[in-house]
Amino acid sequence: MIEKIKIYFKQKCFDKNKFKRSIKYLEKRKIIKVSETKDGLQLNLTKKGVESAQYYQLDNLQILTPEKWDGKWRVVIFDIPEEKKLGRDALRRKLKQLEFYQLQKSIFCHPYPCENEIILLRETYGIKPYVKIMTAENLENEDIIRKMFNL
Repeated sequence: MIEKIKIYFKQKCFDKNKFKRSIKYLEKRKIIKVSETKDGLQLNLTKKGVESAQYYQLDNLQILTPEKWDGKWRVVIFDIPEEKKLGRDALRRKLKQLEFYQLQKSIFCHPYPCENEIILLRETYGIKPYVKIMTAENLENEDIIRKMFNL
């Protein structure tokens, strides 16, 4: 997947040499592909560039709170092998940061839609086959969990 990027320069004090070095650096790391067109240079994100952008997007990842809860729980379960330990630990840390409730060591829940966020996490961390998302209407000890989310 290659994404097209349009760049507009509004600054009057633009350092062309610094820009060229940055482009060469990104091209050398295979983050972007540079091609010439009749309109000038075209910069395209490579697959590696898209993955890098997703990784840095994780810092701003949030789960939006709708006005009204739909009464369903989003349950994330995973069984990630030891050779993917870094991805497993990163996922667990991120779920806690996103305020998921930990039901068991590898089972977390959240009351609001978060499927897209989980898909992004498992793809970014390279653990897609090991992470599943379920929607449940009831959880055991739900009253305790509801209090955690002020529901």
